[in-house]
Amino acid sequence: MHLTSADAGNVSRYTYSVMSDKRQFSKSFGDLIRSLNYAIQSAYNLAPFAVICMSLVALVVILVAIHLSPLMYIVVLLIVFLVALIIYISSRDYGQAALALAAGLLSVYSVQWSKWTFISFVVVWLGFSFIALLISSIRLSATLQDIYVHAATFASPNEHEWKNFEIKLRQIGKHNARDYLSPVDRAEVIRYFVFRKVPIELIASGLKAVGQLASVTKMKPLEIASFIANLSKAVEKAQNLHDVVKSAVSNIRESAVPPKDYLAGFEASRHLIFELGINPKILFSKLRSALESGIRPEKAGEYLQNYLSRS
Repeated sequence: MHLTSADAGNVSRYTYSVMSDKRQFSKSFGDLIRSLNYAIQSAYNLAPFAVICMSLVALVVILVAIHLSPLMYIVVLLIVFLVALIIYISSRDYGQAALALAAGLLSVYSVQWSKWTFISFVVVWLGFSFIALLISSIRLSATLQDIYVHAATFASPNEHEWKNFEIKLRQIGKHNARDYLSPVDRAEVIRYFVFRKVPIELIASGLKAVGQLASVTKMKPLEIASFIANLSKAVEKAQNLHDVVKSAVSNIRESAVPPKDYLAGFEASRHLIFELGINPKILFSKLRSALESGIRPEKAGEYLQNYLSRS
């Protein structure tokens, strides 16, 4: 059985949609933790004594509940609480999560729990969680497979060559597994570099640079990948690309304009690197000064060309 290109595209879009939801869940969870931490700190700064008293009361209530409730009830209640928390993180809908929690609590206290009902409940719940995790892992693997194969076949139509190339791309993605990017983000950035004809020896450094800039600018990885791909055309070695990216990060951090405007300004002025032979590091500095003086990003190329021609 062979899939048509349309079918393959539908599968790719579906798996990407699933992974986008998963990444959104992870991002939402991180945002929730940071927001909770900020809320606690703000409350403590406003009324430290009240926060301490409320924390002690909550701790006492929890300890008393654990001490007086059978272990089976505690485990089931924790499962209900965990499910309600996951619903709130994924949907950010307090009413839906509270309703799920209330329904779970009513169910727990309306059932006469015995050893066998408890065991069957835990087994079914753990089984469902394991299968859901397994399906998510399979979908992630399928998504990564689709992206890497697409990139490899685009680079080389020969089956033997593209399979070896795919292995190299996967190794690059795994080597940078500890950066800011998710596995799918890394794979998509690598595929984008292949599309832009970035040399294979620069892809690893470029991927690391995308992760670094993504953590600084909070922009979409593919938007940053476009910036790095443009820079790669002006350098020959990975070390040179690393130095140029380091200069770019420094200028973006010190600039008084948003990172997106800075990258847009570079997009409008990058041709000066090739037309005038200007060093990228010098262009970064001149671009920052131009943008800070009020030049619009889309006009930065024309402004810098006139400025450098007079210099």
